[in-house]
Amino acid sequence: MNPSKINLVIIFVLLCSSRLIPQFAFLYGSPGQEYGKANCVDADTCYIEAALFQNTINVHPYGTLNLTSNGMVDVVLAKYDKRGNLLWGKRFGGTNTTDAPHGVATDAGRNIYVAGYFGNPNFSNQNVSFNPDGGGVLTTRSGFDAFLAKYDKNGNYVWALGLGNTAGSTEERCWDIHTDADGNSLICGGFSGTVDFNPRGTPNVKSVTSGVGLFLAKYDSSGTNKWAIVIDAKDTSVFFEAYAAVDEDASGNIYLAGNFRGSNVNFDPNGSALLSSAGQTDMFLAKYRSDGSFVWVKRIGGTMQDIVSPGALRLDKNGLPFFTGRIAGTVNFSTTGGVNNVSGSSLFLAGYDTAGALRYAFGMPSNPGDGGHRIGFDSDNNIYIAGWINGTVDFDPSPNSYSITAKAPTADAFIAKYSNSGNIIWANSFGAANSSENNIAAGLVIDQDNNAIITGQLYGTNADFDPSPSSQYLLSSAGQNDCFIAKYDSSGRLWRNVTNIDSEDKAEAISLRLEQNYPNPFIVSTNIKYTIPAPSQFIKGEGGAALSPSKWERLGDPGDGLGGSAQVSGTIGTSGDVLVTLKLYDILGREIATLVNEYQHPGVYEVKLNAKEFDLSGGIYFYEINFGGYSEVKKMLVFR
Repeated sequence: MNPSKINLVIIFVLLCSSRLIPQFAFLYGSPGQEYGKANCVDADTCYIEAALFQNTINVHPYGTLNLTSNGMVDVVLAKYDKRGNLLWGKRFGGTNTTDAPHGVATDAGRNIYVAGYFGNPNFSNQNVSFNPDGGGVLTTRSGFDAFLAKYDKNGNYVWALGLGNTAGSTEERCWDIHTDADGNSLICGGFSGTVDFNPRGTPNVKSVTSGVGLFLAKYDSSGTNKWAIVIDAKDTSVFFEAYAAVDEDASGNIYLAGNFRGSNVNFDPNGSALLSSAGQTDMFLAKYRSDGSFVWVKRIGGTMQDIVSPGALRLDKNGLPFFTGRIAGTVNFSTTGGVNNVSGSSLFLAGYDTAGALRYAFGMPSNPGDGGHRIGFDSDNNIYIAGWINGTVDFDPSPNSYSITAKAPTADAFIAKYSNSGNIIWANSFGAANSSENNIAAGLVIDQDNNAIITGQLYGTNADFDPSPSSQYLLSSAGQNDCFIAKYDSSGRLWRNVTNIDSEDKAEAISLRLEQNYPNPFIVSTNIKYTIPAPSQFIKGEGGAALSPSKWERLGDPGDGLGGSAQVSGTIGTSGDVLVTLKLYDILGREIATLVNEYQHPGVYEVKLNAKEFDLSGGIYFYEINFGGYSEVKKMLVFR
């Protein structure tokens, strides 16, 4: 056989096969309520989850770490590595309180900052411990108080502060947080009455007089208030309307989005910048300097209730603000006197420039009550939106259609990806056919590898988290709503993990062998080779038969165990460029190297892996290739 020719050989490779199972989707569940409210990623590509829970839950997806609530509803804070392995899990809360996170962020030192609310709507003076190991007690001043708490990278308590009305039983809730590299935190939320925004230092007391207002406050890494501004937004409810979201650009400019009602609402803490709503609740987008001084504010809204969701504003890689939420009726998103109407009951996406002028906005025609909840951006500046939908929703703003119908009779959780110019790339949703309440994606973060991790709540049984039409990954809530965590790659596929080595699989039928392995055996290096043929490209089989393969099939590693190297070959059928990734993992599933991560044209590719370059010791390793909806892992044995 001539090794320079491509030959078709039907062979059986004796090997020990790795099973790829969609693994990075799991639940926290109990007979009570569990709800993933926020998440973030640190500099080590570790994921931090912040959720509320009752009773006893297991936060370990592959093992057991049970946490038990102190009384009513507690906060769970957990950290996972990029493959979903639990690093630690902690809980904090009071015995007679509902304690809930709504934002989580990290600084350059991997410290973790959590913002939310705690208390009991029927009682004041409730004690809540924010230290998982005991202590760190805050006492509520009103019904619900807002909180900001800091933990180190291992989940150990550092400090916490509470923000509550000093006169009367009211609600103060923190809805969002942004933390910079130095640990300075911006938080925003809703409140009423009078609040001291510097409980750990010299008092900084602020008040609103017309119903429910909004706050924006900045704290240093020790929890000392640097400044606070309030907006007398005239909202009717902290829980239903007084939402806000905040982000900061590289120059320290701060963008705040939220909701307001009524006339002559002032957004300038040191002057006058008045807006009046067109009807019920309108949305606003405001810009402030790093010291909290006012720059500009814009109104967006129609005659009905138009809502920015809590935590639903983020800046893209160019520092441009985008936000999402839900609207009713017709809304003009233009802020410069033009007309850019979006009509109907819709979740929406809107993007603006640094002066507050509209770049574009569009709705996703749907049913009343649907909404976008979070926004994120990947390294290519693509936009991700997460939230909830019911019925059939068209995610494509163009004349074309990208429609998804919710599986649940209530609402599905969804995630969608758009280019920075607003073109749909993909969208997924999941929910259970017997859901009694809305399934919602309430947290979203994009990691350094452009994977999207979402969290939220799931009701019902047999919700399929795998969008692939050829496979399923079903999860069921244990009682009421369970907290879900799921990871999807940049193509919208459920992220997969190596979970099992099955030594009983003695043979695997392989239909294509592209080239004879070379050189074999190896001492220090391995050649990994694959071919991407164009649709019209033919290969020759035995006897000269012309073949045009439509699927990629892959050999095992014939050099397995021979000096620490092996050759792997394959082909990819494609109608154009395809994103190819090739990665190496150790036996514990830890990523050692990314050998390929790029779009490739049809052609032949070869990658050389040098064992010395990556300091590979003797033992078992895995190599994984992903492309065009196909993913496979094989085992490699290194002798040193």
